[in-house]
Amino acid sequence: MKQSWKKMLIAGGIFLLTAAFAAETLPQIRKTVQIPFYSNGKRIEAVWKQADTLTGFVNPLKASVEPFTTRAQMLYDDNNLYLSLGGWSRPAWKADRNIKRSLFKDNNFEFFIQPDPAKNVYYQIAVSENGQLHTGVNRNKTELPGIRKSIVSGKDHWYANLTIPLPAIGLKAPAQAQTVRFNVCRYNIDMPKGKEQQSSFAVLDGSPNYHMPDQWNGAVMTPDSGTAAVVRSQSDKVKVNLLPDPGFDFVSREFKNPDIQRVETAPLSDIWLIRATGNAYHFYGLWVDGLLKPSREYTLRVRGRRIGKEGSFGAIQIARTPDGKFKEGGPVAWGIPFTEEFQEYYLPFKAAEGTVTLALYRLGTRGKETGIEVENISLFEGKISSFEIRKVARAGIKKIIPGTEIRLPENRYGKSPETLNVLVIGDSLMSLTDPREVISGLNVKADMLTTTGTNADVYYTDEDPKAIFAKMDQGAYDLYMIGGRGVPGKIGKELAKRIVKNVQNGAGLLLNAPAPYGNLV
Repeated sequence: MKQSWKKMLIAGGIFLLTAAFAAETLPQIRKTVQIPFYSNGKRIEAVWKQADTLTGFVNPLKASVEPFTTRAQMLYDDNNLYLSLGGWSRPAWKADRNIKRSLFKDNNFEFFIQPDPAKNVYYQIAVSENGQLHTGVNRNKTELPGIRKSIVSGKDHWYANLTIPLPAIGLKAPAQAQTVRFNVCRYNIDMPKGKEQQSSFAVLDGSPNYHMPDQWNGAVMTPDSGTAAVVRSQSDKVKVNLLPDPGFDFVSREFKNPDIQRVETAPLSDIWLIRATGNAYHFYGLWVDGLLKPSREYTLRVRGRRIGKEGSFGAIQIARTPDGKFKEGGPVAWGIPFTEEFQEYYLPFKAAEGTVTLALYRLGTRGKETGIEVENISLFEGKISSFEIRKVARAGIKKIIPGTEIRLPENRYGKSPETLNVLVIGDSLMSLTDPREVISGLNVKADMLTTTGTNADVYYTDEDPKAIFAKMDQGAYDLYMIGGRGVPGKIGKELAKRIVKNVQNGAGLLLNAPAPYGNLV
């Protein structure tokens, strides 16, 4: 497999992610003996070298790393907390700065801090690139006295540098290590129209509602010195895609090989794919420098299909050697045959030492009538199954405020003294309203799933995906309710296998759908 690694790396390096990994511990907010800003508000770089750098911010609606980097740093002294927040973008997409915008419609950062996680008090500070400032306590707009800000704008980035008096946010300089909750969020308008990006350092549970302290990160304010580290967003609950452009939305390079094209799936769809036909062999590269930890397991999820009668996919790791050269680092997958219809392929692999890019190949017989199309590529830490239940993303408050619960009506026909556990499967959120009404008022605990595509083992739910997995594996569901024309055929092999096993072991099955029954037979 003779290739020009240098050319391949340049072609694949769309988004440069050079951060080194830190240990998976809480970020540190270290004490500084020198104020980290000049009198004009700009950073004193020598001072900020002692601060941890927070990066890898995640789009809360997509559970995917943001397309353009955000970096946040924090320090404190006896009087103030210091924040330096930086956001990068592509100059070609820079929004018109002559337009007057409100704070939350402009480029902005939001900082949240809860000094004592045991108390229900937190503080919000928002600042925009056009210089506006908003402060609040919990959800209430409240003046926090003494905050000083400085905005520094560049060609491809901007900084908001903040000096925050500790008493204004309920803090004192700790004599020993103290854990606080915090979050940093960004809104980026320097994007194509309609694709403005929001991102959060804390990996939120499917909602862009930032006022949820129990989902924020912890940080340790410490008077002790230490080694500055780069800390990336991470979550034990949400699977985060580590690649910044899984759907090829922000590809800027031009393909010199006419057999490799970036095209829309349909005219004006604004959904993109990479097509490799003709003599195309190596067709794309994914820059992952600093993302992969050697010997750890990862999963590359590829959504693709073949063109014509033949088309296969391959991927390998390219590693940087100590002398700055590049070599083949290890396999990801090779010779994966694609089907005629788009499907998702889950390809687990172990990261090789020094991997900086994943090189992607079109395999099979060359010719204009054959090839492959790749619509989406995502990268996850750990080995994940093709059987996946995803959390539905919803805006707004997700937790019920005590005392405002909707009280279900009494069931006129009586109810079981024991709770009945039910899994309901439909083809859309709207279709699940009927079974919700049927169950209303009964002693029933129902979880709801919606299907996606034919024979696709990917589902969406408003409930906790992990809890649903556990109930199925433990045989805890008493009844499975499946309804809607075509729904049985959309149930993939893994879910069908679990349903059949549990029904054979005594669970009930209510099937309100015509044949065919697909994998359930």
